[in-house]
Amino acid sequence: MSSSSDLVILAADCDELPAWTGTLQDWSALGIVRDFVAITLQDVAASTWRALLIADGAATPVILQDEIAARPLVTSVSVLALGTVGVKAVLPDNDISAALRDAVHFALPGIPLTWGQVVNVGTTQGWPQVDPATFAWTGGHTVLLAPENSHSPGGGKAPVPAEELRRPLGLTHGAAGLASAAGLWTGASRGTVHGAPASGGGRVTLLRTYTRHVSTAESANDLLARVIDVSARYPVPVDRVGRQLQRISDENAAAARMARHLLKAHASTLDPSPRVGRDVRAERTPAKEMLRRFFAFLGSALRLAPQTFAHALEAEAARATAPALQRLLLGSNSAYQITVRDITGIAEDGEVVSAVALEADLDARVAALAGDEHTSVSPRHDHPDLWKDFVNGALTLLDGQERSEKLPEPTEAGATAVVTDPRVVVPDLSSIFELPAEAKRLVAVATLPANDFERMGVVEQMIAEQIRREPDSAAEFAHLQRRVDEWRDRSARSYSGQVGRHIAERISGLRTEALLHQEVLRRHGADTGLGDAVLKDQTSLGRWTWAVLLMALATSSVLTFFGADGAIAWTEVAGWIAATWIVALALLLGVFVARQRALFQLIHRRQRERRLAEIAYEDLTATLKDLRRLLAVHRQYVDWSRALTAFVGAPWGEVAPGRERTTELGAGFGHNHRFGRVVIEDAAADELARRAQSEVSEPGWLSDAWQAFLADLPAFEDRHRVEREPELLFSDARMGERPVLTVWSEQIAPHRRFDAARPVLDRLRTFVDEVASEGDRRVLWTDGASRKHDESYQEFVAGVLPSRTRGEFSRHVFATVPETVDPWMVSHTETGDFTPEGGPLVLTQLTEPFPARDLAFCRSGPVLEPVAKSFGDAPQM
Repeated sequence: MSSSSDLVILAADCDELPAWTGTLQDWSALGIVRDFVAITLQDVAASTWRALLIADGAATPVILQDEIAARPLVTSVSVLALGTVGVKAVLPDNDISAALRDAVHFALPGIPLTWGQVVNVGTTQGWPQVDPATFAWTGGHTVLLAPENSHSPGGGKAPVPAEELRRPLGLTHGAAGLASAAGLWTGASRGTVHGAPASGGGRVTLLRTYTRHVSTAESANDLLARVIDVSARYPVPVDRVGRQLQRISDENAAAARMARHLLKAHASTLDPSPRVGRDVRAERTPAKEMLRRFFAFLGSALRLAPQTFAHALEAEAARATAPALQRLLLGSNSAYQITVRDITGIAEDGEVVSAVALEADLDARVAALAGDEHTSVSPRHDHPDLWKDFVNGALTLLDGQERSEKLPEPTEAGATAVVTDPRVVVPDLSSIFELPAEAKRLVAVATLPANDFERMGVVEQMIAEQIRREPDSAAEFAHLQRRVDEWRDRSARSYSGQVGRHIAERISGLRTEALLHQEVLRRHGADTGLGDAVLKDQTSLGRWTWAVLLMALATSSVLTFFGADGAIAWTEVAGWIAATWIVALALLLGVFVARQRALFQLIHRRQRERRLAEIAYEDLTATLKDLRRLLAVHRQYVDWSRALTAFVGAPWGEVAPGRERTTELGAGFGHNHRFGRVVIEDAAADELARRAQSEVSEPGWLSDAWQAFLADLPAFEDRHRVEREPELLFSDARMGERPVLTVWSEQIAPHRRFDAARPVLDRLRTFVDEVASEGDRRVLWTDGASRKHDESYQEFVAGVLPSRTRGEFSRHVFATVPETVDPWMVSHTETGDFTPEGGPLVLTQLTEPFPARDLAFCRSGPVLEPVAKSFGDAPQM
């Protein structure tokens, strides 16, 4: 359905209708003619009322009554039947056409209705004969399109032969004449044929038309392409009061400051979690504990197993170790056994493990360190605020609009300033670093993208490992390492690159930290046993203990003998025996403390090492968690930097392919219809583009473009999920095994976008129209012989401007001796400039209505042969 208030209905025989509507449909696609409805007379006769609505170059099947009912505020309607006269006459049936008229009138009662027929004529030597009584319709208009083909009314009377009626010359001739008669030109308020016919009809009016269509659409597209091309330089915005912002003198420093603001605002996400310090100093053994150990050793010595004490003391110290660390060191768990390749994602054969697979492996290791070996769901690492601020920082640098207090806009001399070089904000991802063959032997990586700093770090780490492993190849790989360093430094100069390098450096630090923690655990797990020296000390001390105890026992026995013999009183015996054992135990305790110093130092060292291992275990777990998180952050960074680079390179997308290709029209056309486009000189176009960029670029202009970028989703699996929930792009949600963000990012980078540029194109029309209104503008067009012309506008429109000369039509279609005096004289001339609305410049001329008997094919008798010399038959350009 169209919102047009004027309805035009065209009807013709089913074999004739496509010849009329085909060209009009093409012109509809170009915006030259407005919408109309076409129906065959056979459908009218059968009362099926099946019709076609031709609008914007598309033909949509409709039911005539439904289309009429759906149109609001119809102010007028034209019902025109179409026919041709050439080698033969194919004329519309009057009764069927009248039935169509009545049906439309019934559907639109009270609405002014124009009814009649339009007949296209081609000259021939043997005219078909038509009954003049039926040819001119009573009550309706009969318009005959004069078979003339010249560039202007005064440029000769070159005929349109009948054999050309179905060729471009005749088709465009008929379509243009019909468009003038019916008022189909875009911008026309009515046709030259309207209302009721003079004197009730029954007469014929001859019509000829001349058109010049000057298109500014292609020039607007050309200008738009210049305006939206910011790949090399961004415009400096102009605020609403007409003040232009400043351009930053040191753009790299401004980008570095913005990156620091972002990193500071999101330090909790982009930096490792803080490690809590622990005290691992050895504690002094209390006296009570020392006595307990002494008597425990004494018991072991009495059982002739002095080494048992040392083993028991070691086991007791081991039992104080954290249960999780005991499982780690004493069980089969190898989660702490990490190699460089394990945490860089490089297999032994050099193949690169995907980021998702590496993250899954780290998830399994973290779960195993926590004692959960059956985890199957990877944790989500959603950081929407980080990535929104990451984008906002880039947009603020380029358009000078502060979007967050954490990311202030740059200033220069106290005024808001912007970065104009897009490469200062995002790296050039079209530029890549190709690794040489010797590097591919270490890691199966062919290229290093400018935004994958983590991969650059991995390659450097593999090169450093190769240099340590094979010193003979150090010079070759050292040179490669310098080249990779230079590539990384060059890529990190932009705002986006500095953020990526920061994340990659934190990941590298965490990898080194994880390897140090696992080395501590490895050493602790390998350091077991008491050693031969300690065990020998236990045996020697056990023997010495037995000797002291035997001596004390012998002394006690002698004292007991003297007491039984009465030589010494029993009270004295008891005192001496007690003193003997006290001295013996004191001596044993002193010797125990002195001789067990090595054992106690070993136990204390083991306790300290176990405490360090516990700390290393806790730190390794925290480090792997941080590494897992930052690997996910870096993966998301690669995706977002890819998308942001695509946006910054073309924030308005691309220029939509113009449907107007007017310079391609004209081949085979008649001389009276020209289609051209305004040509803007390069210097003028550059100046216009600069002016236009200032008009369409105000502070914050990138916000709307970014929202359009996010909304213009490319084709990918489960796109409907993102359409329903756009925030999925700022999460770590998965689509199967792959993150939604990664899938979108890979598709959006090469995605061609046109919608974002359309609002800009509308604003540029003013500038193009300004150029089109200048007197020295030029027009490029193609003539009927396919020759290109580049000429001034005045030369292009020559012949269709109003003229005071009355003029006359060609006499080809008239009888030798017409009944009417000079029926071929021009009686009425209409001009219309529809270019502001997208239509052509049109000049239409008509005769006074005359009887059909004055036509050569409506009466028998000789026909006036055309004479070139008399009537200027030669085509004029």
